[in-house]
Amino acid sequence: MKALKALNAVSAKKDVTAKKDVTAVKEVREARVARAAQTSLALKALSDDSGSAVVEFVILAIPLFLPIVIYLSAIYQSSTVLSDLNELARQTARAYITSPSAEYESARIDAVVNSFEINILRPQGVQETPAISVTCQATPCLTPNSRVQVTATIVRAPTSLSGIFRFLSTQSQTFSASDTQIVDAWR
Repeated sequence: MKALKALNAVSAKKDVTAKKDVTAVKEVREARVARAAQTSLALKALSDDSGSAVVEFVILAIPLFLPIVIYLSAIYQSSTVLSDLNELARQTARAYITSPSAEYESARIDAVVNSFEINILRPQGVQETPAISVTCQATPCLTPNSRVQVTATIVRAPTSLSGIFRFLSTQSQTFSASDTQIVDAWR
């Protein structure tokens, strides 16, 4: 009986050891499966393209758009100056041909140019004073039905940008606009 008890005890230990071994094997398998799942998730996250379009846009598109924005800004500024010069030439020609006499012509032209400088050109960053030239078809200029042409010209000096764009500069630019008016026939 003692031998049977001893045999049963050894058998019970083997069963416990076998159960422990089976449990250990199961735990190892579960750990491997969990590690494989984590690795799979990590690889899947690395191969996911969901945010790559934003990164490509930031890295590639913005440096390409920056020169376009600078160029369009320069074109806008040039067209604004030219439009203002057209208006200055028109207003100066109107002031010239509506003068009551030749002695008021230069004072009226100066008043229009000064008004344009203060109210329109300076607020837009144009620091240069426009040059005005008047060409008359007849002598004296205010002869009825004669044509008077006024030309407004601004020569902008070359400028350099500052900051990170300090390597960029603009060339000297000449803007010119003219307008022709006819002196009233009933002067």
